[in-house]
This record gives sequence, C-alpha cells and structure tokens, in this order.
Amino acid sequence: MSDDMLREMWDMQTELNKKTFDSNSEYHTGCVDTDGDEIDYETLMEYGKDLKQQLATHGKLLISFFGSPSQVNVNKWIQQYTRAMQQECSELMDSTNWKWWREKVDKFDLQNIWVELIDIWHFLMSAMQVAGMTPEDLHKMYMEKNQVNFNRQESGYIEKDENDSRHLAPKEDKPRPTPEIKADYDEGIVDFKMPGE
Repeated sequence: MSDDMLREMWDMQTELNKKTFDSNSEYHTGCVDTDGDEIDYETLMEYGKDLKQQLATHGKLLISFFGSPSQVNVNKWIQQYTRAMQQECSELMDSTNWKWWREKVDKFDLQNIWVELIDIWHFLMSAMQVAGMTPEDLHKMYMEKNQVNFNRQESGYIEKDENDSRHLAPKEDKPRPTPEIKADYDEGIVDFKMPGE
C-alpha cells in the first residue's frame, strides 16, 4: 500500500468520524471539557495529540479513571471503537464455516468477509486517530513491531517478553509547547528543549 493510498483512507475516515460524531450527539454524551461543556470532534482529536505528546515526552502514560478530560474522553472512545471491532469480528466469524459440530455446512461468504474486514479497518483507524496516531506513526510502528515479531520467531518464541515492545512509542522531533511557554518562546525568553537535551 502506498503512503498516498493510506493517507487517502485516513482522511476519508477522519471526515466520516467527524460527520458521525458531530451529527449524533447521543454517541458522545459525557464527552466534556474541564468546564463541563460537550466537546466537538476536533477537540477530541486534539486530546489524542496531547496524550501522544505526553507519551513521547515521558515514555509511558497511564490513564486514571478520574484523569483529565483528554484522558477520560480518549479512553472512552477507544473503548467504544474496540467494542465495535469486537462486534465486527463476530460478524466476520459468522461469514465463515466455523460451526464444526453441525452436520449442515454453513456457507463461506467471501464477499461479506471482505465487507466485515473493511468495517474492522474503519473502526481500527478511528481508534488510532483518537489515540493521536497518524498514518506515518502507523507505518513506523508497524515496521518496528514487525521486526519484534520476526525476532520472536527467530528465537523460537519460547517466552513472550513484553519488554521487547516497550521501545515502540511515538517520538516527537519537536514538543508542542503550551500557549504560555510558546508566548515566552516567541519573545526569545525561553530556551525550549526536549527533555534530555
């Protein structure tokens, strides 16, 4: 898949999510900011980018149930997209002949299998977007995780070592300074550097 093809699908999914989110307020009841006002889709996407930046800066991000609005809203939407993917996976399974105990053979519906796989991809892209991922992040992390998987296979995959994937996290070239720091930075007051520089 070319970068252009992935970007086109990503952008189309963004538009669909925005339309769905903004036109169906019952789907995002409870998605509020610190003032208790309902958020729009762009705000949800900004929350994901902010959490991505925190992860890139600190290397780890654990979200508490009573966290910031960005944490709570992103967590809620990832849960919802995960539930949707689980349902689509069930529909995918129903399109195969998986009931081995039955005498009557169910049909193997390849056309519907393709449809269900696309539905899963829709929800997976949506979850990635809410988590602050970009197509470039997807490609980079896929390549890195694929190498981890090859290493596991070559070592016989005797034991799963969760630490072999701990290095897979976003790494920002430049931090996104807060408005207060940015104002000082623009005035030349702050020498803003990434942690560890």
